[in-house]
Amino acid sequence: MEDYSGVTQIGVDETSKAKGHDYVSLFVDLGKKRTLFVAEGKGSQTMAAFAEDLQVHHGHPDQIADVSIDMSPAFIKGVAECLPKAAITFDKYHIMKIINTALDEVNLSMFARKYTTDVRLRCTTDVRRRCTTDVHPEYTTLV
Repeated sequence: MEDYSGVTQIGVDETSKAKGHDYVSLFVDLGKKRTLFVAEGKGSQTMAAFAEDLQVHHGHPDQIADVSIDMSPAFIKGVAECLPKAAITFDKYHIMKIINTALDEVNLSMFARKYTTDVRLRCTTDVRRRCTTDVHPEYTTLV
């Protein structure tokens, strides 16, 4: 049995097991870059299951100082309830996704305000993030 008494920083993320909606949550030791625990589901109960498993492996929930998670309300609730001394850091991927979505909305709104002559806008969220117009192709802009 592995000893988790030195684990102080963890990362948690969920992924689907296969196509569909069957999720597992992965708990990773960020210091030693190893998987500590895998739980069925993606709710706050996964954090409780991890806290129990941590104790089985000679660790304690109070020793976890830092947790990196996405912005899932369930994960936030689980950390607050089960890892009371842990500071939450939201992972960069999810923060950047929110920022990029907000920027896309602002850019689209500015574009729509500038060209209000009944232009039907078509936005794609592909890698190039292009907004185009059906009426004036010369107004295609990179946003």
